Formats: sequence, C-alpha cells, structure tokens
Amino acid sequence: QRVPMTLANASFGGPSTGSSEQTMWLYLSDNNITSVPSNILNFSAKDAPQKSIAFLYLDLSGNRVTSLEAGVLSSFTGTGLNLSLANNTITVLPDNLMIDVFYNYVNLYLQNNTLGFVGQLFYGFVGGGSVSIDCSNNQLTHLALTQTLGSFTNSKGFLQLNFAANLITQLPPGMVAGLAELAYFPASVIIKMQSNPIVRIDPTAFDLPQMLDSKIESLTIDMSNPTNGTLRVPPNVTFAGITWGGGVASNVDTATLTLVLRNTGVNMSIVSVLGSGPNPPPKLNIDLSGNGYTTVPSGTFRFSKASLINISHNNIT
Repeated sequence: QRVPMTLANASFGGPSTGSSEQTMWLYLSDNNITSVPSNILNFSAKDAPQKSIAFLYLDLSGNRVTSLEAGVLSSFTGTGLNLSLANNTITVLPDNLMIDVFYNYVNLYLQNNTLGFVGQLFYGFVGGGSVSIDCSNNQLTHLALTQTLGSFTNSKGFLQLNFAANLITQLPPGMVAGLAELAYFPASVIIKMQSNPIVRIDPTAFDLPQMLDSKIESLTIDMSNPTNGTLRVPPNVTFAGITWGGGVASNVDTATLTLVLRNTGVNMSIVSVLGSGPNPPPKLNIDLSGNGYTTVPSGTFRFSKASLINISHNNIT
C-alpha cells in the first residue's frame, strides 16, 4: 500500500548521479502544509552515501504554516540554503532557528506572514558569505538587533535585514547594538525599515559603543516613506563606535554610510549633523528626494570624499 508523503514522514535521499556536492530545488508552494518539523532539512543520504546536498532551494510559500520549531534550520548540513516561507500565517519566530551551523550563504523569506515577534535567530551561527532575512509586510512593532542576532558571526560578505512595511513606531536606544557583539563584522550591512509608522528615533539608536574589531565598509539604512508621513530624526543622532573601514587604511577612504530618506519630511539639517558629528563617515550617500525642501541643505559640501546627495523632487528654486 502506497503511503502518502507528508512533511512529517518525508525522507529525502541524496542524488544518485553527478558530483559529490549537489544542488536541489524543491517546490512545495501553494499546498496545505500546516507545520514544518525540526528535521525537515535533514536530508538522508542512505540511498547514495557518497553524495550530499550542498545547496538547497526549498519553497514552502503559500501554505498554512503557523509556526516553526527551534533549530529547524540547523538540520541542514549543506553550505547554502534558500528557504521561502512567504505568504503563510507564521506569528512568531522562535529563539535559535540556527544553532551551531556554518553556511556560505542563507536567504530566509518570511514576508507576508503575521509575525508579531522575532526571537534570537542565531546561536553559534557562522556565515562565510551573505545572510539575508526578509520579514517585510508583517506585524512587528519593535526592532532590537541585540535580541535578534544573538551569537551571529559573519567573517566577510554582507548581512541584510528587511523589516519594511511593519508596525514599527520607534527606533529605541542601542537598536543596532547587537552588531557590536559580532565576533567578525560583515563588510556590508543593509537594514530596511521603509513604510513603517516610525515617529521617534532615539539619538543613540545607531551607536555601537562596544565595537572593538569592526570591519564595516558599508552601512545602509532605509527609512523611506513612513506611513505616518513625517520622520523625526533628532538633531543629535550619531553613529558613534563605528570604525569605518575597520581601521584598514585601504578601506577607510571608501567606507560609506548610506541613508535613504525619501518622502520622509526629515529636517534637512541631518546632512550638516552627520558631517560634523563625533564620528563622521568618510563618504555619505543620502537620498533626501521628495521632502519639499526649498533650499539646498546646509553641510551638503562638508564631506571631503566623493559622496552622493540626492535632493531631487523637492521645491528648490
């Protein structure tokens, strides 16, 4: 008698031909799957012990998944993981989705769920390349990278966190302080927070006072199109503690802070503040388009390195 395969009893054997490291694409989207067991990514190689799945693309989008078990991403022993859980009904991300694992890259898609809470995603996680987590279009009300990142280590590559189109109203003190705890800082960090009802940014939200061995070459923060209409950035906001370029002479000149503040109504003095602050970035790329300015922001020409300041689509005469 044929037993129907479900995620609860699935055991995926390794491929029978080809090289010792394989790539697998598995599409299970738009079904009626309600849960993802912790061993879902534990691909058995009993049918072909000489083979292994190195890169996995697993699509579970458009199902009825409501929760994930802790450590679910740790059962995969390959080096690259692309997992889509978009368009489900997941409400909470538990602590320690990734425990004591190494990936060259991981892309986790969680957009269009009903997430109200994100736990500590990483514990003993080591990444050698890129990490991208998309939590856009959910119901998150706060953001604390200290809590979210846990003991995350990324020795190179980049880290991208997408929290766009949620219900985040404020950026609290030390919001990105978790980045200071990384053993090795990723060269490039992208934090997307556009289309949130942000009404308050604490002056120390972007400070990294404990950073000792940073290697940051590029930090991008996007807070465009706040749903409340106006983004209030305090005049004393700083980016203290960041060692631009990681203190490496060849990187310092090119280290860049990018702020995307389109259609925010933000006070134009932010340009002058960033240029004269306690730790100005060598290069500033800032998008201030669509803010109704009538004059060029003061401090626009303060930066000595080649920078990009976009003040198009304003009312400058």
